[in-house]
Amino acid sequence: MGKLDKRQEAAILKFRYAKADCEYAQMVAETVGPEFDKGFLDWCAKNDILTARQRDDLRSKLRPISEKEAQENFVPDSEEVPETSKKKNPAVMKVFKKIAAKIHPDKLVNAEEHYRNDMEEVYNHATKAMQENDWYTLYSICMDLQIRLPRITKEQIRIIEQKAEEYMNKTKSFKKSYAWVYDGIETEQEKEELFRSFAERTGCISKTEFEKEIKEEPN
Repeated sequence: MGKLDKRQEAAILKFRYAKADCEYAQMVAETVGPEFDKGFLDWCAKNDILTARQRDDLRSKLRPISEKEAQENFVPDSEEVPETSKKKNPAVMKVFKKIAAKIHPDKLVNAEEHYRNDMEEVYNHATKAMQENDWYTLYSICMDLQIRLPRITKEQIRIIEQKAEEYMNKTKSFKKSYAWVYDGIETEQEKEELFRSFAERTGCISKTEFEKEIKEEPN
């Protein structure tokens, strides 16, 4: 195996790991997020703390703004621009067709059930990758299925390496989230410190401080 082949193998393995790690970190952040939110709101209620939203809602009830102020502070929603459909990359379609030719469900009707089910899952994964113009994932699937493809170039290997770095950077962002940290907490003291940090960062205030603010504001 030559140097370019080894670099290709390393790039694909790095990409696979980076993507899987990113998907895991995203899953944790998204599934633990609601649990963290509930825990934080319970902590706020227990400690007589108002979140930024609760603070604004309560202020608007106690100090309703005039119609003139509302008009002055009105910020229109940005117009939603319809997302243009992605054009299918010819290279992506070429690789996908090779995969479909081997494991399309119609071609496996006589295969054993467990194999057919496994390949159907792979095919669905490939279809999703094709729809997203994800050439990297399709190439990895081809390697798993031992589908021969033209040797990729140094430029293509470089792009795979860059894509892996993108996933790794995205993973770092997920792992800095409060939900991720919350998932790894083991003690009540750690939880208390995390909630307090989040409260300070998001502009929460104690009810006592809020009442003092309201009293000091001119009528």
